[in-house]
Amino acid sequence: YLRGEYGELARLNQSWGTQFADWSQVGIADPADLDETAALKTGNTARWFDRQAFKSWNFVRFCGKYRTAYEALDPQAKVGFEGAGLFDRGDDIGLIVGSNTFWSPYPGTADEVIRSLAPREFPRANWMGYTKDADSLLAKYWRMVVLGMDSVWWWRWDCIGRFHGWLAPDLRPFPAVTELLADTRMVREGLGDLLLHSTRQDDGIAILYSYPSSLIHQQRGGASFGSYESAHLGAQALVRELGLEFRYITDRMVRDGELDNAAISVLLLPRAEALGDAEAEAIRRFVERGGLVVADVRTGIYDGHCRARTKAALDELFGVRREGVGDAILAQDGELGTLKLDSRVQPTTGTALKTVTGVAAFIANTSGTGETLFLNADFSAMAQLAQPEAAETVATDMALRLARFGVLPEYTLVGHAGARERGVMVSRWQNGDAAIVSLFRTAGVRSEVKVLLPHAAAVYDLRRRELVTTGRGFTTAVVPNRASFFAVLPSKAPAAKLVLPAEARPGDVVAATVSIPRASGLHALRLRVTAAGTPLDSLDRNVLVGQEPVRLALPIAWNDPTGRYDI
Repeated sequence: YLRGEYGELARLNQSWGTQFADWSQVGIADPADLDETAALKTGNTARWFDRQAFKSWNFVRFCGKYRTAYEALDPQAKVGFEGAGLFDRGDDIGLIVGSNTFWSPYPGTADEVIRSLAPREFPRANWMGYTKDADSLLAKYWRMVVLGMDSVWWWRWDCIGRFHGWLAPDLRPFPAVTELLADTRMVREGLGDLLLHSTRQDDGIAILYSYPSSLIHQQRGGASFGSYESAHLGAQALVRELGLEFRYITDRMVRDGELDNAAISVLLLPRAEALGDAEAEAIRRFVERGGLVVADVRTGIYDGHCRARTKAALDELFGVRREGVGDAILAQDGELGTLKLDSRVQPTTGTALKTVTGVAAFIANTSGTGETLFLNADFSAMAQLAQPEAAETVATDMALRLARFGVLPEYTLVGHAGARERGVMVSRWQNGDAAIVSLFRTAGVRSEVKVLLPHAAAVYDLRRRELVTTGRGFTTAVVPNRASFFAVLPSKAPAAKLVLPAEARPGDVVAATVSIPRASGLHALRLRVTAAGTPLDSLDRNVLVGQEPVRLALPIAWNDPTGRYDI
């Protein structure tokens, strides 16, 4: 593993501060210290990190043996595992996604990385079913859907006790399950099929998932600035409070040249403390070519193997100088509450836009045709933008800064008294000329929201199954834990065409075709059949259809009712 990472023994020796003469000499310093904790305590963070990274790499190789075996039995097998996936506890999320063909972790921040990296054919989900009230169950269910997962995993159908299952002992659904089924019905009646064949959108914003940073972030005073995960939650909140959406990119992807200015306009670096030379150079080029980088404290103070740098990798890019590393100082800010500031950082070529208790908190700089914004405080403070008491200045300034780089919300949410509606996640999918938009809030209260569109469109409420506007805006309720979905089309939905034979007999398999001649993408249709006025639900189904006719086979049983059939 180490030979693959370093290539040359001299590079390993330089990183670890060792003098090995041959690769055969490289190993654990103390066989009784398998985690290399002694190396961490003495400041040899590179040796410690490489041991932790090896464990994740070795686990993935272990999984690979199962994948090889199962695919030999069935070439179409999807091989992976369920569970795990903690965001900052040693799981190399990018490596796991790249080496397996499915993964269903427990809910958490890792889901955002997985949905960004996984190819379309990679099944992903979470486990749910651990609570007994409808609201918390619905929050878990709809979170999976709006994050683009393609299945929902329930633990389990028969539980009684600490968890209750899907069915009660009398084999009826529990009341909370009944409510869950009613609220999510539209997913099973066409929306789910359509989402699986649509492309989830972002706004050209990437967040860096730095695996080495996730391990090293609490060392040398880092714990006083909060956790790696809380910083990422703050970065996500910042983006979503501005009505925007993001994707994740990994340090491997940056090294491989995937930090592309054509696809990414803004890069966020929450607690990216460990950056290799190749990643740092790619980020510099990204800014010089017209990108915006927003980073927070301690960026680049380690290299890609977590070896402490004498000078942080991107300080010149941010226009700052740093006098060592250490603990945060706490300061109260009228807009963002408690800030964890780094008093050792001062601007050089950068401009202090915000100063708190004498410490430059926001520092802006330029390089080439791009810009940087250094938040000399932990990104977690940005989560405050969702709170009603938080001042709007920071959100407004951030929105204007992003707008200069062409990043604007596709849909604007206006709440009470014309103010920005807070705490709502806006997700978008694209299918031809049609967009699917969801609004989702997991906490707070019900509110009435006006949704402003970039241009006039025909908007359908998919929950209520009705046209709500053909203009540039509409009003809807945002209900906590219950997602709303809307189809946004350039004009009213074109009519479907169903071709059937004039008659059929019991025992026939009726050959039918359905199409939407003027469709520009796929539409989800729900076919329902009644026989002489009686629902014949055995023939109900979902059909994804566009301009090309889709063939249907409708089997009429010998004992089905006779008379008029309506489809």
